[in-house]
Amino acid sequence: HSEKVQRLFREIEVNSKVEFFDTTSLLNVLFPYDKETHDRLLSHIQTLQPERRACILERIGDIYREFDPPKVQEALDAYERSLQADPSRSGPAIEAAALCEKVQDWDKAISWYEKVAELKPELRAAATAKIALCHLKAGREAVAEQLAKQHKTSADMAAAFAAYFEEAQDWDKAISWHEKVADIDPELRAAALERIGDIYREKFEPPKVQEALDAYERSLQADPSRSGPAIEAAVLCEKAQDWDKAISWHEKVAELKPELRAAATAKIALCHLKAGREDVAEQLAKQHKTSADMAAAFAVYFEEAQDWDKVITWCEKLAEIDPEQRAAALEKIGDIYREKFDPPKVQEALDAYERSLQADPSRSGPAIEAAVLCEKAQDWDKAISWYEKVADIDPEHRAAALEKIGDIYRDQFDPPKVQ
Repeated sequence: HSEKVQRLFREIEVNSKVEFFDTTSLLNVLFPYDKETHDRLLSHIQTLQPERRACILERIGDIYREFDPPKVQEALDAYERSLQADPSRSGPAIEAAALCEKVQDWDKAISWYEKVAELKPELRAAATAKIALCHLKAGREAVAEQLAKQHKTSADMAAAFAAYFEEAQDWDKAISWHEKVADIDPELRAAALERIGDIYREKFEPPKVQEALDAYERSLQADPSRSGPAIEAAVLCEKAQDWDKAISWHEKVAELKPELRAAATAKIALCHLKAGREDVAEQLAKQHKTSADMAAAFAVYFEEAQDWDKVITWCEKLAEIDPEQRAAALEKIGDIYREKFDPPKVQEALDAYERSLQADPSRSGPAIEAAVLCEKAQDWDKAISWYEKVADIDPEHRAAALEKIGDIYRDQFDPPKVQ
């Protein structure tokens, strides 16, 4: 056999470290060779100390499991032999159970989860919940429910049922089991109630707004430090156009998360705008005149309202406030002058694109848009100048930009500028 295999045998014989037997080594060495080599290697493994033998056999099981498709029986045999070598190891049983679940062999999965429950007292509740889940997936709902009754204080059990009914899209039952999780385990209460809110918000058409808000409120009461429920509640109220409730929730976000305060305050101003209270929103904007979030929110609002002059004003403010957003804000101004006015405000657009490039000379977008605009206006010299900038800035567009310049010299001058 090859030198590689001989080296492997030597490692087995002299090296006490298990680390040698990583997945790659075994995939590359163990399986490509004939049955004699395979059997010889396994016979060597049988001579090792039980702990080391168990570890290697578990690794072999892992490799059979990772084949596509998995070599199920070979993997299970390896896991079984690993457990025989060292009955205290729970890893093989856990992997075997997960593999049986994957191939939907529910009875074998149950058998392996029972072994997990025996081996690891600290995993007993989770394993028992998995057993109930396998019964559910096998269509034995009565057996699963009987198990649930026997373990009615198990949060693992309730969570497993909730997950199962979510997969089945039985939202009422999923909510019922999430409620049980919330009742059983104080540590999971806030998350379970937030999930109930998410289901009411996402899975019903139309959304069950009040039920979702109630769940989010209870989630916050369970853990006042969680910002997630407040954020989702605020978004839901915005979607329902209940601006006052949305403002109330955004205020909670601002209290809970200092790092989200600026964004939440901008959202509050936006809600006032959408509620027709422009004076209140503008007062908030004055109080937070250095907030980029505020300027961006006003720009978005007036863009939706198609009030282009106000959009430009707020984009200018954003460009002044935030150096990181300056180039993008100025490019946006250029786009508005180019697209939203009829006829386009060519010079204003070009000025904005020029300022955007000054703010970030690596951005090719403003130069490309400016070049196209000059072409449309048949200002060929300016178009050439902008295409030259594109060629200088962006290696990916360099060839196309230079070809475009050639086309202009050829097609747009009379006589053509041949050289």
